[in-house]
Amino acid sequence: MKISFEQITCGRCNGAGSFSAYGNIMNGTCFGCGGSGTKLTRNGATAKRQIANILKERLGTPEEARTLMENMKGVTITD
Repeated sequence: MKISFEQITCGRCNGAGSFSAYGNIMNGTCFGCGGSGTKLTRNGATAKRQIANILKERLGTPEEARTLMENMKGVTITD
């Protein structure tokens, strides 16, 4: 099972993940997205936090967790 969270292109680096003009500072890595070129949307970040809390507490069965995740905004589940 793969869980994907809703993302958008980083507005600081426009999806590049780095800045060539700042190559001398951490190899130009964008601090807005950490070099990935994307950032979580508000829904995606909220869903990720909720899932992390659920997994941390280990509540319910895997089926219950999957049902809960499917009902959250910003989450995509693929097998």
